[in-house]
Amino acid sequence: MPDLTSVLLPPRPVQDTPTIVLPGEAVLPQALSQTRETFKVEKTLHSVCSKADTGKVTVDVDEHYIKVCDNGDWKPFVFRQDSKKEMDYIEEYQEVKTPSPCTDSEIFNIPEQGIFMVMACEDPKRQDEEVSPLYKWENGEFISYQNITTYAAQSWKFFTIDAEQYLAVANKGRANHIKGVCSIYRWSSTHKLFFQHQDIITYTARDLEYFEDGGDHYLAIANYAKDGHTQMASVIYRWDRRKSIFYPAQTVISSGAMDWTSFSVDGQGYLALANSFDGMTTHVSSAIYAVENGRLVERQRIETTGALNWEHFTIKDDVYLAVANSYDYGPQTNDNASPYTVQSSIYKFNRVKKLFENYQNILTQSATDWESFTVGDATYLIVSNAQKEEDFPKNPAKSEVYRWQGAEKFVKVHSLETMASNDWETFSTGGATYLVYANSKSTTSHVLKVKLK
Repeated sequence: MPDLTSVLLPPRPVQDTPTIVLPGEAVLPQALSQTRETFKVEKTLHSVCSKADTGKVTVDVDEHYIKVCDNGDWKPFVFRQDSKKEMDYIEEYQEVKTPSPCTDSEIFNIPEQGIFMVMACEDPKRQDEEVSPLYKWENGEFISYQNITTYAAQSWKFFTIDAEQYLAVANKGRANHIKGVCSIYRWSSTHKLFFQHQDIITYTARDLEYFEDGGDHYLAIANYAKDGHTQMASVIYRWDRRKSIFYPAQTVISSGAMDWTSFSVDGQGYLALANSFDGMTTHVSSAIYAVENGRLVERQRIETTGALNWEHFTIKDDVYLAVANSYDYGPQTNDNASPYTVQSSIYKFNRVKKLFENYQNILTQSATDWESFTVGDATYLIVSNAQKEEDFPKNPAKSEVYRWQGAEKFVKVHSLETMASNDWETFSTGGATYLVYANSKSTTSHVLKVKLK
């Protein structure tokens, strides 16, 4: 069989002639696939082909095209790579009923079991224990799987240590002066359920983050306040392999700590801490720590305004952090300005200085969370806006979707009406991409699906 790549023909347009496109994986049109064993290339000037010619390939020397005989006509075709995925829009996919409003969701995979989602739920009217639900993805939807006892749950984290799977929850508790617990649950491969494994004393904990360093395992807990004071210690715990529990390893001073985010740059581990309030103002500095020999070493301070969340993501080889700033309060606040209309910022890592530098500011309405995701080669950010725009108070709060567009940076491409979404998560399965938002105002959270062009 002749080598088609050796036939160098300059392209020329063909008027009113349908084109058959051959993907790069050699998936041929039906006419060709039926005659794959007798694939031939011939030079011809015929404008029509007979039924007996179906599947034959020809080089039209006049029109400078390679053609295939299909349905009585010689039709041009070109080789190309498979089409790239590209997002068209986002549609509603599933409503997830929860026992109470939820502030966070965590989506994870257990080997040989599948995809799970756990919600952190809090009913402000209750003063005792409640439940946070665990769901399993089956037949294209989340179904109820297990209820786990929590106390004003704020966030969940799934992690694996020595082939054992764990879920940890940050419980806020019911009052700033009452100590609470961070509960850790271990997956039982026998019962296919999570069982309580360890409780850690915390103070109005808002978030926790798992990370590794040098083969050791750690859990960072963000304590918001103790006895009404927001300047207090947030604690790093190290895993004791002999006892299979976490124990305190280090403390760092925080100011209304709301979020920990771990990431690495060129093999160096980092943690970003979101500080939200120092007792007088929300204009406080949040911290970036390097992880060195199992200890956090402060590397940078970034001014934030009621920071609730850090999101780490990469584009090609570049590393970014996005901060969700939620509330402008303090002596410096302009009384005429809305405290909820705040600039949230994206920072880019400078590898020479080993510091994050401001990359882009985006106006948000009490941002509570950023979530990054990719569709094909495109990178997106979605932000949860908890408040309505001041100029349009009758409009619902919206979550905005931004796409990275090179020199244009992040450009808004979609706007979703959401009822006080507090957290976004994404996952992919079966070739599709899904978004989940936790509804902090009602008992219905939502799964959305990305539709492709």
